[in-house]
Amino acid sequence: MYVISNVSGTPSHAASGTTSGTFNDLSVDCDTGILVGASSTGAQISLDGSTFKTLTMPQAAQVQNVKTIDVQSDLTSGSVSVVVGTQNSDVVAAETTLTDLGTTAAKLTAGDAATPATVTIKADAVAKMNDKAGGRDTGEITDLEFPAEATDKVSVAGFVGPRIVKFATVRSLAVGTGSGAFRARTTAATGGTATAPATNQPAANQPAANQPTANAPAAAAPKVATVGVKKTATVLAQLKTLGVTVAAKSKIVATSSTKSVCSIVAGTKVKGLKAGLCKLTVKITPPKTAKVPKPKTTTKKISITIK
Repeated sequence: MYVISNVSGTPSHAASGTTSGTFNDLSVDCDTGILVGASSTGAQISLDGSTFKTLTMPQAAQVQNVKTIDVQSDLTSGSVSVVVGTQNSDVVAAETTLTDLGTTAAKLTAGDAATPATVTIKADAVAKMNDKAGGRDTGEITDLEFPAEATDKVSVAGFVGPRIVKFATVRSLAVGTGSGAFRARTTAATGGTATAPATNQPAANQPAANQPTANAPAAAAPKVATVGVKKTATVLAQLKTLGVTVAAKSKIVATSSTKSVCSIVAGTKVKGLKAGLCKLTVKITPPKTAKVPKPKTTTKKISITIK
């Protein structure tokens, strides 16, 4: 890592602030000084520049072989948003807060913030925005970033300036891959519901590998499945809403990994329990035919907004 020198004001920068390690990518939030790094073991974060800790993600969103990373944070609201891209097509966005990181805006401003021993991302604060099973099989994600905002600062004062970034609002991402580029968005929903692209391959008019991505086409309008609190809907209907093709008379069996938010009824229906992000694993077995007497069961992971 390189040390920033000859910077006036606080926090001060010195050689003691360096750290060792192998990073595929580094990003710093210019308004707070929070650093994030992409490594083979996952996403890492540092509040002091000398110690990095791995972000512990929920089981359904754990990532390794992270190739690129970006961060946005805000001293006023205390939100910290991180997005990562992996070697295997995954794009995952996560959100935490300064409070959960064990620090305050005042400590960051004064240069007194310390990196916590552990950093755990809550289950309802993570959004898988793409994976090769349910989105685009892009190969390695080579670059991604949050778009610049009108309030971003680039002066020395910018290291402590305010910025508003919350999953409560729609957030766009620019994603560059070895097979082109696409855009992804979080939606205005509790827990930052993911809106991964609905197809398994890049769009026909998507730029080829190694071509400039400035004019990359936008992804199709996001598809979001919703169920009301204390309401019940069929899993089949939710799959269709999300653009998943299911053959007639297929056998559907679903399980929930967010049992406090939603429950499964008879394996085929989902019931909303409280507002939040409902995550389901759905096994789909097509009906037997003369040509295919033993149809293969496929597994889909979907997210449903309970509101």
